[in-house]
Amino acid sequence: MIYYVDHGGTIRRIRYDAPPQAVISANPSAGPVPLTVQFDGTASFDPGGSALTYAWDLDNDGAFDDSTSPTPTYTYSAPQDSTARLRVTDASGSTGDASVVISAGNSPPTAIIDTPTSGTTWAVGDTIAFSGHATDPDQGSLPPSALEWSLVLDHCPSSCHVHNIQTFSSTSGGSFVAPSHDYPSHLELRLTATDARGLKNTTSVELDPRTTTLTLDSQPRGLTLVAGTTVQATPFPLTLIEGSTLTVSAQSPQTLNGTSYVFTGWSDAGAQSHSLGLSAPATLTATYQAQGP
Repeated sequence: MIYYVDHGGTIRRIRYDAPPQAVISANPSAGPVPLTVQFDGTASFDPGGSALTYAWDLDNDGAFDDSTSPTPTYTYSAPQDSTARLRVTDASGSTGDASVVISAGNSPPTAIIDTPTSGTTWAVGDTIAFSGHATDPDQGSLPPSALEWSLVLDHCPSSCHVHNIQTFSSTSGGSFVAPSHDYPSHLELRLTATDARGLKNTTSVELDPRTTTLTLDSQPRGLTLVAGTTVQATPFPLTLIEGSTLTVSAQSPQTLNGTSYVFTGWSDAGAQSHSLGLSAPATLTATYQAQGP
């Protein structure tokens, strides 16, 4: 529904119908012939809420005359790629189409990561070698040109989000350097194999970091320090990935229990704001001096 104000100031309505959305799934979408496929279009919907009718082109002849069921079955006898199409129509006559490719006489490959293995851990700056291969029921062993790798970092402070780090194409192996990032994070190495007819299979291995702890303290305790994106009263611990770099800062002046304090130094003799790398548990203390009235 769209509302608008005409030149006379009257609010008017225009009713419109968005076209329906066709959604199609096929199980299986590939395999040896004869291949019997169960199609499902029941996830299709109409934004206006009207009932839908279904029309299928399952033999790839361009005519939607093979079935009117929302869940038809069709058997493919010839070893070839064929496009199955669904057209849904709402009560107003608006239509929406969707399609899926059925690869009859073809089975997907299997991607296999040989190294690194699950359980491999890393620190920032570590060089990690990787290798893998793929087999296909129809082609046998696939060449390196059929392999593609991707390295992503999953950062999960509360809900996870993904950082794309690097890709490696047409190769059975290589290496990468573990990146620096805030904890909690882990690396995921993915291998995708593609056969000669375009069927794909992806496998992955998760690589967890080695961690250590930095405790921030102050003298006197209870003053506020900054560590990366954390701003907190002391003392407080931080979990870091081994080898990562963290910037710490001592706010000055600041007031605690009615007394004003100024920063005088860190226990590592660093500047008031400075970066440090950490590979083992440590405590870093900021010293402050009380100011007179």
